[in-house]
Amino acid sequence: MLFTALLAVQRRSFPLPFDARYLPLLVVALVVIAWAPMLFLTARTSGWRRLAPLYRDRNPGTGRSIRCSPVLMGVSNYRGGARLTPDESHLHFALPALQRPGHPPFSVPWSDISASRDEWAWFPMKGHPMVRLTLAKDPDLRVLIPVRDAARLIAASGGQLVVDHSRV
Repeated sequence: MLFTALLAVQRRSFPLPFDARYLPLLVVALVVIAWAPMLFLTARTSGWRRLAPLYRDRNPGTGRSIRCSPVLMGVSNYRGGARLTPDESHLHFALPALQRPGHPPFSVPWSDISASRDEWAWFPMKGHPMVRLTLAKDPDLRVLIPVRDAARLIAASGGQLVVDHSRV
């Protein structure tokens, strides 16, 4: 009984190594410290950082965006989705604000994009039908979007994007 009383006193008087009022600020700082490097690493492994200097952002901020989710680029899976905005001359790629650090937006001219049928390569969605966007300046980079989002993109492209069913 004496031991439990001493233990209870110790628990109540355990000093924190920081002022508890700053706990929310410390949590936010820790999230930023962990989140930002992860985003930069994802951008590097996906190929997004390679594409951004090749295709400068030319988005005037007009047009209706299509949110594609998930998007597979390189070896990275953007489950939060990417925002694709078609206009008369370009397809604009951007990510939501929380995913944007390390991922500058870029714009690809329609003449540099070809589309073909493909499949999701990894578990748990292995074998699901996708549409592969091949970009002329980096043809080895694999950009996959779901078929339902590709259909919306093709409709919004005004006939500038057509899926080539002969290539797989």
